[in-house]
Amino acid sequence: MRTHFLIWVCLGLFLGFNSNIYAQVKINGVLRDSTDESVLAYANIALLHSSDSAFITGTTTDESGKFTLKADSGSYFLRVSYLGYGTQYLPLEVDAKFEKLDLGAIGINKAGENLGEVVITAKKPMYAYEGEKKVYNVGEDPSVQGGTATDALQNAPGVYVDMEGNITLRGVSGVEIWINDKPSRIRAEGLKEFLKQLPANSIEKIEVITNPSARYGAEGTAGIINIVTYEKIKQNQLFSFGYNGSTQTSYRPWASYVYSNDKFVFSTYMSASRFNGENTSNSSGLVLYEGDTIYESTSNSSDEYGYGWMYGHISLEYEFNKSNTLGLWGGASISKNDGSSASTSTRLMDSGELFESTSSYSGEGSGKNWYGGIEYEHNFKKEGHKFMLDGYAGSHGSKSNNESSKIYNVQTWENLQYINDSQYDGIWSGIELNYENPLGKKRSLEAGLEGGYNTGDNKSRIDTFDFVSEEYLYVDVFSNLMDLQTATMASYITYSDTLWFINYKAGLRHEYAQMTMNSVALDGELHRTYSTLFPTLHLSTRTKNNDNYTLSYSRRVQYPQHELDPFVNRVNPDYLYSGNPYLDPAFTDAFEFGYAHFFKGGSNIMATVYHRRTNLDITYYSQSVFDTLLNRYTVYSTYVNSGKNIFTGADLTLTWVPKPMYRLMFNMNLYNKDIYADLGDYIVDKEDFTWDSKLIFMLNMGLFRLNIMGIYRAADETLTGSVEDNYFINATATADLMKRRLSLRFGVMDVFNMMERNSATNTPTYISLSSSKRKSQYITFGITFRFGKLELEQKVNQGAGGGGGTPMR
Repeated sequence: MRTHFLIWVCLGLFLGFNSNIYAQVKINGVLRDSTDESVLAYANIALLHSSDSAFITGTTTDESGKFTLKADSGSYFLRVSYLGYGTQYLPLEVDAKFEKLDLGAIGINKAGENLGEVVITAKKPMYAYEGEKKVYNVGEDPSVQGGTATDALQNAPGVYVDMEGNITLRGVSGVEIWINDKPSRIRAEGLKEFLKQLPANSIEKIEVITNPSARYGAEGTAGIINIVTYEKIKQNQLFSFGYNGSTQTSYRPWASYVYSNDKFVFSTYMSASRFNGENTSNSSGLVLYEGDTIYESTSNSSDEYGYGWMYGHISLEYEFNKSNTLGLWGGASISKNDGSSASTSTRLMDSGELFESTSSYSGEGSGKNWYGGIEYEHNFKKEGHKFMLDGYAGSHGSKSNNESSKIYNVQTWENLQYINDSQYDGIWSGIELNYENPLGKKRSLEAGLEGGYNTGDNKSRIDTFDFVSEEYLYVDVFSNLMDLQTATMASYITYSDTLWFINYKAGLRHEYAQMTMNSVALDGELHRTYSTLFPTLHLSTRTKNNDNYTLSYSRRVQYPQHELDPFVNRVNPDYLYSGNPYLDPAFTDAFEFGYAHFFKGGSNIMATVYHRRTNLDITYYSQSVFDTLLNRYTVYSTYVNSGKNIFTGADLTLTWVPKPMYRLMFNMNLYNKDIYADLGDYIVDKEDFTWDSKLIFMLNMGLFRLNIMGIYRAADETLTGSVEDNYFINATATADLMKRRLSLRFGVMDVFNMMERNSATNTPTYISLSSSKRKSQYITFGITFRFGKLELEQKVNQGAGGGGGTPMR
């Protein structure tokens, strides 16, 4: 009750504060054709500062061509964008002495007519199809111009970003993020921080690729999101800093600086963060053998964990001339983490003997990263004809130390206490050459070569406590040494053209990978070599009524890597796990048919029917076994190539914009899963129809924005069990003050505290029920200060995360 009261009090104060700070002038006008004076409905209207072209507010004309804006005193440009009329800028002076400013009828000319000093450019639709890409033109959406990349991603087709920054595409996690046509190579937490900092008004468009062409790496099946930022801008500099935090005991101060002129760009970014979390879980299970119960088990636990991070990045870019540009970039980070847990468990044997125990865990760890690279781009005389050469390298290292114990009430001879020291050191490097040649108005050729080399060494030492001698002893059967080296090469070629009214893009990609693994559980080196072709084909067409149709095919793959290590972890005798050195790659054939219609007012309908078939799917599953080393039955988990996994479904997105300041978006993903797996002792053959959906309400009042999102995920069958349904509601409000020199943010995660996870396992040898609940309800808040030309904010955050063609790890 106290948490709910605090949430509503803070929300009321935030909204009350914002409702009384603005004494703005109301601006009215009617947009007409300058020749025949016909009204222009659903045109985009934006108000920009005359000094630096910073976005202030925006709206859309109604059916009668009328529009209304609000603004403080000052000098502005009124930007008018309309299909067939281009984009035009009109000077505007606003004086707060007057409550209203009536502009009357504003006449604009069609594109191509001579307008003297007025600038005309081609108008882009807010949403469009480009080959295999669903494109969201962020620059044409006034509702997100004062927000961040996270806000813009919420409006991208099929994309969802939760309050923690986790991204899913059509309900599937593991999405690969690209920035300016290059893999971001930002590690998970760093990517979240980058997207929370990158301003939406620095983004030109977001490309959603659910069925990628040969241009993109074939690994992974979730899809690719490519964030394209604006090109370099005129000479200027900007310093900005801010602070974000939450009642979940998290904080993150940050600062950035950029300097840019016609030839040279320098940017740097620094941040620090700390996050604390809590989780509770409980489970119960049965271990079986040939239908008879071996024992019943229960477990209850509570966990506390924390994570800290410090990060810095610097980038330099120099344009020698219009044809040649050279860039250098690099950065580093250090991290610390800690955690503790306490649990109680029981094990009731079929003989009636009861084992009761109490477990505890405490530990801490640290990590460090560095990365850097060089990039060169050469542009030929023909626009779009260029090649790019990139080289990069970096390393990642981590250490951890923890102490665990499991103490029995009666069976003290089974007491276990140990110290685990782990260390990981990895190095990655790569080089890429990409070539693009627009052969004609609608024809283009892409080709490229890629190479990489990665190494990783993992050391895990376990010392167990001898309760007789009261000292820790090294036990080699519990400890592991594993190293993995991977060398990769890839080449691709794509060709695009138009046949009658159909645009097509055909591609072929070849990937070669060689892996070498050493582990204490292997008799010798494990060698794996993969050499595979990946064909792709994308067809698309668009009618005069703005109906878009697409049909595509691609082949994808999941390579086993660390999953190959056969070392059996026996630290917890109740749950053993290992990898499988006999795993093969899992290949997926993906087919998609899409339809979309985009209305002038911003509303749209998008629907996709898809079919994905994965053979030799790599699956993690559990079963009961008799372990000869422990001399008892226990639960053992490992990876297997289980068989086939077929997804057939439809993804539907409806966006309704009744008025420029309101937006309502509904997304639903319905699919049928056909699972077949031969697990040796038994066969799984089942189908399941399920769905997930989200409903988003967005309010944009210019300087104040409100976003409310509801998520529902239906119950879902898995290979060895099921997961119950899950649902929650998030809300975020932001406000811009002092002509956007100051921004405030307030949000509530899981408003009604409904988020939890319940799952079941049901196999012939192991049956269990488990439930977990973390601290998912909390308040978030943030403040940002800016000094300098605000339009340069785009360049600051490109440097922060590797935009502008800067890959990161």
